[in-house]
Amino acid sequence: MEPGVQARDLSSIHITVTPLKIAAVVIVNCLIAIFIVSINSSASFLISLIFSQCIGLSIAACTIAAANLIRIRWHSLHIAFIAVALVGGAVLGIVIGSAVARFFFPELPRINTSEHFQTSLIFALFFGVIVTYVFFSFQRISTERVRRLEVEKNAVITEIKLLQSQMEPHFLFNTLSTIISFIDDEPAKAKKMLESFTSFLRTSLVLARSETITLSQEIDMVKHYLDVFSIRMGDRLRYTIDVPDELKSFSLPPLLIQPLVENAIKHGLEPSVRGGELRITSVRNADVLRMIVVDSGRGVSETSQGNGIGLENIRKRLELAYGRKSKLIFEENKPSGVCVTIEIPYETVASDHR
Repeated sequence: MEPGVQARDLSSIHITVTPLKIAAVVIVNCLIAIFIVSINSSASFLISLIFSQCIGLSIAACTIAAANLIRIRWHSLHIAFIAVALVGGAVLGIVIGSAVARFFFPELPRINTSEHFQTSLIFALFFGVIVTYVFFSFQRISTERVRRLEVEKNAVITEIKLLQSQMEPHFLFNTLSTIISFIDDEPAKAKKMLESFTSFLRTSLVLARSETITLSQEIDMVKHYLDVFSIRMGDRLRYTIDVPDELKSFSLPPLLIQPLVENAIKHGLEPSVRGGELRITSVRNADVLRMIVVDSGRGVSETSQGNGIGLENIRKRLELAYGRKSKLIFEENKPSGVCVTIEIPYETVASDHR
């Protein structure tokens, strides 16, 4: 037998003990006692129950100990040890069951190496093999389910990170072009814009790699972003941010608000000759946290931003993170502009996100 062929990952033969599994063993033992009485009308149910419980629990304890404590490189040899533990557990269970039964029923004859012991051992091994096989099968199914859920979780995390990485390149190139245009005539403005742009890049790159960030961190990133556009657009851009202090420490997926702000400026405010105002607010209403971005730009009728890639990106990320408990609401702002609202379950956010 070649070691390279027989070596296996023995974590697949690892049994976890839970109250539910112990209860299942006890129930199966009761069914075995009922079965024995049904095929042998002269058998006492109480004595059969005592023996089945002692033998079943002893077999379970011995096989679990062999599976978890004995670590051997060869998979087949490990299974052999479990089989030996099953036989040992059966013999031990018969001895314990005999002692317990004699304690409650002193008139019961002693069990020795006679035909009675052999019959009991055969029954014990027969049912022990069946129960052990079922037990290990359920454990394997449970392990595979956990592994599958872990794979699905990793896939979701990967998809979220891919979606987070989809930033509009036009902002990068336009900002660098503007800085270059300012260097000769307005060096102070170019320096200030470069500082704001650098702060935004540094913050966004760090936060985009995180699964969750605080609302305060998201708002800081948005401020750096708006500082860049305040220099580019001058008086044409006015903005206010209203986030209560008690909400700033709550956790949420990164880059939810910033793409909304980018959309509002790109599609609503920057194309407008007169510019406009941008308001960012966050409020809690019972068990819902709302983040609202409102602009007074060109509005829905003159842009397709409601169906844009940025908003679709956010919709997917919200669905992956919160399922149907989240909402992305897109509507017109009167008299002009757009209002976009993100709703997140407050308790999910308060518990540091999942």
